Amino acid sequence: MVMTGTRVVGLDLGVTDGVSADAIASQLASQARAQGASAARLVVGVHRVLGAGPADPTLPGTGHLALSLRADDLDDEQVWAVASKVAARVLGEQPDRGALVLGRRRSGPRPLQRCAEAAAREQTDRLAGRAVAFPGDGLVGAVQVGDLTSGTVIDEVLDLAGSGPRADDLVLLAGRARPRWQFGSLVLHVLPAPGAGDGAVYVPVETMRTGPVASEAGPAA
Repeated sequence: MVMTGTRVVGLDLGVTDGVSADAIASQLASQARAQGASAARLVVGVHRVLGAGPADPTLPGTGHLALSLRADDLDDEQVWAVASKVAARVLGEQPDRGALVLGRRRSGPRPLQRCAEAAAREQTDRLAGRAVAFPGDGLVGAVQVGDLTSGTVIDEVLDLAGSGPRADDLVLLAGRARPRWQFGSLVLHVLPAPGAGDGAVYVPVETMRTGPVASEAGPAA
């Protein structure tokens, strides 16, 4: 399902680990809802970006994480206000350590602007990145694959170990799902659950990994 509406704002706040990125993504979603955005029209993504390093935005680095925010109930000015408020909270007394980009509107050092722009483009074009907040993201527990694709904006559930799963197979969600944009679709990558044999019960790939950065190194990120 492709959402249409306002443009996407990109944020580079010098984040280097997935746990911190998820926490900021949650702040963005909460602030957007407080501004009037509905959960049914709100998407927040986390993206691996290359370029400026967070320690010094003027120097090239090995890559870090940026974020993207889309809230179709809000206009561009409101979305910018949401992103600016969260950025100010995260950056504190070092506002020059972050950047925001929404179309031609920009703030912060140019190297970080390029990273923020890349994050916004990845969500806009559905190319890469991990969706942290999205319509239907509240599903938890044992959920049928068909319910995931019909009750959320997830387009596909893909078993990396085989050809499944089928619509009536189960995905065990210990927490909120974290699907990824890939080739224009939002895809949840899964593997057979430990002890599940040939399938029928699956778990998201990220639950099989360890470490906060591992979740950012998944397929097609």
